[in-house]
Formats: sequence, structure tokens, C-alpha cells
Amino acid sequence: MKLTDVTTGRRARPQKVMIYGVEGIGKSTLASQFPNPIFLDVEDRTAHLDIHRFIPKNWNQLQAALQSLYDEDHGYQTVVVDTADWAEMLAAQDVCERCNKSGIEDFGYGKGFQYVRESVQGMLWALHNLQYKHGMHVVVVAHARIRKFDDPQQAVSYDRFTLKCSDGVSAMLREWVDAVLFANYNTLVETGQDKVTRAKAGNRRMLYTNHTAAYDAKNSYGLPDEIPMDYEHLRPYIEASFAGKITYNPAPQSQEELIAKKRYQDIAISLAAPLGGLDYVKSLLKEQNATFKTMSIPECEEFVETVRDRVTAEMNRREGEKNHAE
Repeated sequence: MKLTDVTTGRRARPQKVMIYGVEGIGKSTLASQFPNPIFLDVEDRTAHLDIHRFIPKNWNQLQAALQSLYDEDHGYQTVVVDTADWAEMLAAQDVCERCNKSGIEDFGYGKGFQYVRESVQGMLWALHNLQYKHGMHVVVVAHARIRKFDDPQQAVSYDRFTLKCSDGVSAMLREWVDAVLFANYNTLVETGQDKVTRAKAGNRRMLYTNHTAAYDAKNSYGLPDEIPMDYEHLRPYIEASFAGKITYNPAPQSQEELIAKKRYQDIAISLAAPLGGLDYVKSLLKEQNATFKTMSIPECEEFVETVRDRVTAEMNRREGEKNHAE
């Protein structure tokens, strides 16, 4: 760490939001109200919305879509994963196919679920990089399910709403986002003539923003405990402190990326040997204000081609001068 890398105060950056809730309440519709979204419609359930979408058929297509959003220039301001639980299913299918297993349980000892968590974590890193390279908000949509919860503090068990994902993936998603918003209809409590108090669902769609015994929720914005399910009530918190792209370090690179970048670096130095090798590569990187560490893999490949073209042009120029002199 350098002292010049230390920052103070609040930082303006795009937001990561999880929206989960009961079926048919309008989670995708709410996500479509975020700034200029592109949907990764894993569930293929957004035909009723006038949006830009890509429908991945498998895990590789989902990863390729995220890579394209990272590599290409575009005007999208929000990326929406719809839904997290279906994305996890694609990850599980991919893990089983790669390991020649018929189901995730075939791995034994929870290893299959660990492999799936690692795949989903890779998706989160890709979303993280979109957030910081292109300044995109991230919205993750998910279904809800009711599970029995054993409260160790109160020594009681009760039902509560939680994400419809495996335990490991659910915990990872909740930690990763800035806000977990639970979408449900408001609850009306009435006391009948028999003096019995009963709860029934109302017809107002609400977002619940803070954790209770009944559901998972959180937010870092200071939202009220419940707000109407409409983007206008979120807009001041999502957009007020952020406008445009930001400059920030990308997510940690995988070992495979580091190895690939080292290979491209060695190729560039080898190609540049007639012009000084490493020193020539350093001067060209300085000219482009770039480093192999900060460049993407496609950018590294393009840089190698630039070195090849410049070395070829320079050697042809020298050969031409030599022939002319003779």
C-alpha cells in the first residue's frame, strides 16, 4: 500500500442491489426501471417488458455475455441478472457436465456445492468489474422461499422468507450487495367478532429493507423499514451520489489470467528483440499509458499485434534504407 492510495470520506460509486420476493409481484418490472438496463434473462421470463435482453442457454453463454459487456463500449448503465437461483442452476449443470456427474449430490461431502459457489463467485467478480470499468449498477433478481429457521439465540424455530438459492450462494449474495430488498404484499391485521386476530395479505406491493425475524433484508442507504415498490422511492439513494464512470482497481485476477498475461508479455518481448526487447516494450506501454496488469486479455492480445506490426514496419524500413545505400 502507498499512502497516496488511501482515500477519505464517502465514495461515489454505482450500486449493487438484490431484489427478491414472492412470485408475480413485479421484481423484473422494478429492475427494468433502473437506469438504462440490459437484462441477462436467465429465466426467459421478461417477454412482457420493453427492455434490452440476452437469454443465455447455459453457463458458458452467461459468462460470455458478461465478458462482452466488459470488453465492448456500450451505453448500458445497469446490468440485471434475472434470476440468481436460475443462474445457480446453470452453474450446477455446467459443473456436473465438466465433471461427468449426473447430479450435484453425486460429488459427496458437499464438494459439488463448493464448485457451484466458486462458479457463482466468478460471476460476481465479472459483475464487479462491470461496475468499476463501465460504471454500471448491478441488480440481482431472485425468488423467495419459506424455510424453517432455528434461532440459536432464542432457542425457538419459526418460518421465514429467504433467497431461493443454496445456503452458500445465498450467504455470498447477501454479503456482496449493498442492499437486499424483500418484495411482498403488505400485511393487514384484523380482529374478528370472535376476538381472534388474523393476518391477511393486502394489495399494496411493498419493499422491506431491514432484517427481521420474518425475512432477510438490509440496506446501507438509511431507508425506512418499508417503502412502496416503485423505483422513484429508490432513485434518490441509487443515483444521487453517482454520475458517470469512475476510476477504480478491477477485481483480483485469477491465476489463469495472470499466467495468460505473462505469456503475452513474453511474446511481446521476444517479438521486440531486434529493437531492444524489454526496453522497447516498456516504452510502448508508457506511450499507451498501459501495463499488462491493468489490460484485459483481449487488450494484451491486441498489444502483441501492435508490437508485431511496429517491429515488422521498422525492420522493413531499415532493410529499405540498407538496399538504397547499396
